[in-house]
Amino acid sequence: MRQATMAAFAVLAGMCIVCTASAQGDDSDAGALGIFAQQIDGLAGACAVAAAEDGAFAVLCPDAGEVALVKDARVLTRFAIPVQTGIGPARPWGSITRLPGDAWAVGGFHGLVVIETQGARHVISTLEAIANVRAVAPDPLGGLVALCASEAEPGELVFASRGDGAHTMRLQLEAIPGVRGPSGLALDASGDVYIADGLACTVTKLRRDGSVVWQFGEYGEPVGFLSSPAGLAVHDDRVYVANTRNHRITVLDAMSGDRLDAWGVHSRTPREGAGKLHYPSGVAVTRDGEALIVCEPWEDRVQVFRRAQVGETIQRVKYIDLGAYTHFGNSIALDGQLMTIVQPDSHRILVYDIGPAGAEREEPALIGAYGAYGDRAGQFIDPGALAIDADAKRLYVHDRGNARLCALAMSWEASEPIRFRPDLLDVARSVDLQAMSGQLGLERAIEPSSIALLPDDRALIADAANGGLWIMHRALHTFERVVTDVELELPRAVAVRTSTRGIEIAVTDAVRGHVFTGPLEGTRARLAPVEDLHLLDPWGVAFMQDGAIVVTDRASHIVHVVDEGQAEALTQGMGVQASEVFKPRGCAVSDDGRLFTLDRGNHRVFVWSPARELIGVFGARPFILDAQRTLWAKEGSHPMKR
Repeated sequence: MRQATMAAFAVLAGMCIVCTASAQGDDSDAGALGIFAQQIDGLAGACAVAAAEDGAFAVLCPDAGEVALVKDARVLTRFAIPVQTGIGPARPWGSITRLPGDAWAVGGFHGLVVIETQGARHVISTLEAIANVRAVAPDPLGGLVALCASEAEPGELVFASRGDGAHTMRLQLEAIPGVRGPSGLALDASGDVYIADGLACTVTKLRRDGSVVWQFGEYGEPVGFLSSPAGLAVHDDRVYVANTRNHRITVLDAMSGDRLDAWGVHSRTPREGAGKLHYPSGVAVTRDGEALIVCEPWEDRVQVFRRAQVGETIQRVKYIDLGAYTHFGNSIALDGQLMTIVQPDSHRILVYDIGPAGAEREEPALIGAYGAYGDRAGQFIDPGALAIDADAKRLYVHDRGNARLCALAMSWEASEPIRFRPDLLDVARSVDLQAMSGQLGLERAIEPSSIALLPDDRALIADAANGGLWIMHRALHTFERVVTDVELELPRAVAVRTSTRGIEIAVTDAVRGHVFTGPLEGTRARLAPVEDLHLLDPWGVAFMQDGAIVVTDRASHIVHVVDEGQAEALTQGMGVQASEVFKPRGCAVSDDGRLFTLDRGNHRVFVWSPARELIGVFGARPFILDAQRTLWAKEGSHPMKR
């Protein structure tokens, strides 16, 4: 039994508790993987990694559209991700693995390819009828195995040969308990399969016939629990799990499924690394078993951890969020003096009072937090798109992991004193999106990536799964498809503006890299692209009160404003200063014309005035200090003052 002392202290500004465990004169960590060795930055969107025999490893970098081959902490070469995979900034996920014979397998949304080196040439062969590849691994019994699943569906395992791509077997996963949104895959030397599930928060070991050997995990923050596990690696009878939203690595016994260890220090300041983890994703163990490589797509980097020597102790610091309400998600919505933001790490919806028009407030006041992990009424699994109607006291939220759309009732009055209200929200109704989509004749369930309320009893929905727009009745009982003049491949965000000319909408299409605008007439949208906008991954979109269009570009770290055909940037690249953002997401405009933008990579929200001057920033304290100092340094300025 490890002898340890525990020290705990509260950091009031960050609303967190840090518990530190340290060994005293204990060499029990000797030989265990977990000592920081090196960090390689500049790997845009690094989401998956595979190790070669010579100590080199390949990193899949979707945001750069390339694979980087790394050795001795240096990038030796980079080559383009094959277009046949569909991996890129718009779909920044996929998998890579090393195969025998100097070959690599790369899989993504569109498919799976094998890249073989033949002399100075690279020969690419596509394995047919394999798509939505979340992970791929070499099969020790020959060929390879692909984990194929869409966002919130169990999917299947495909066992395939390398040569002609023949499918030797397909194993459906929907009947396996604890598998609902698989995210990671590994195989051991005997051919047994290990699957991580980001929605169910489990790791499952399967025989090749689908029988369950063991299953580990449930959702939670403490050591021993999982939160959105992703990549897996198996070596020497140990399973290494990227415990993503818990910011640590969990180690399991491959034979029994027992937890052997958990380590990792949560990165708490901007771009902190050198052993500090921030949303670890893909993992791989080198062929000699001497190093564990960890991908961090949020930080565009990988870290390498080596084995502990005698006398070295692996850091085991547990950072507990305690609902600090500062790890904002992708979606934001405003109406009246209310603002709602998704808090995906805790599967909650946050409600803020931003103040009535003309009021001064240093920052929005948190007045409610609703939800918890689960599938019962009032619970969510990875909530996403939001819309709010302050007058009707309704909040709409897409419960992605449960494939449903919920309407929440708000018990709130504008005249009441500002205070935190645990009973602010309650379930009013919900609709099963899989059942509704089946009635509409769709093979894939509608997946609302964005919701915008129309000026009647309807709402406009961007459907990321089926590539289109829908008009939904706010009672959640009717969906009508919108006919568009352009084909939308991956609509990510929608915005609505009403003027004397009628209803105008704006839509971002991540795959095509465009923003489309035009009038909405009934169920017909006459859309045309906004010209001269060079976007890598357009995400959020909003209308300013003067009709200007705001669009955020996650991959290029820029917030654009387009006014009368002229585009300007409100931000100047990636960073934490007042003029910088890092992987921005959703945006929305308040009734009094303020622009709120989610700077998700920096755990903060920016606020601009109707004149497009930065007037405020709030969120995780280490990420807002520099920007706040800049604002305070301005003569007569005050955060959130218009």
